[in-house]
Amino acid sequence: MTNYTFTDSSVKLADLEENKWYYVEPGRDYSNEVTGVKISENKVFVQYIGGEFDQPFEFWFEYSPDALNEFWQYEFREEYPLEFGWEVDDLDWVNQISSTPYTMLNDLKYSCKYAGLVEREVNGNE
Repeated sequence: MTNYTFTDSSVKLADLEENKWYYVEPGRDYSNEVTGVKISENKVFVQYIGGEFDQPFEFWFEYSPDALNEFWQYEFREEYPLEFGWEVDDLDWVNQISSTPYTMLNDLKYSCKYAGLVEREVNGNE
């Protein structure tokens, strides 16, 4: 596996440079060894690298209150309860919340419903 330069997971999304990948260690509760995060406009791109992923699995989700409410409804059947904002959320937050859009992408019953809120990236093409 490639050597990655890890960023402190407490770095806020507002402090990230657009279209640049940042890498964090996901922790032992996750099946990947590295989580890559990149922001572009109102999208958060995520890469799951290593672990159970032979090839990086890349996807993006819309970063908006509506999208977060959809994710929370899917996972917990309630509205997103936390404060929202580029200055509030950090790389650790992305690492934690990204498992829900990842699950939605792989849930055939729901994946079409959420097109436009969460999408898989193939070969890095947007």
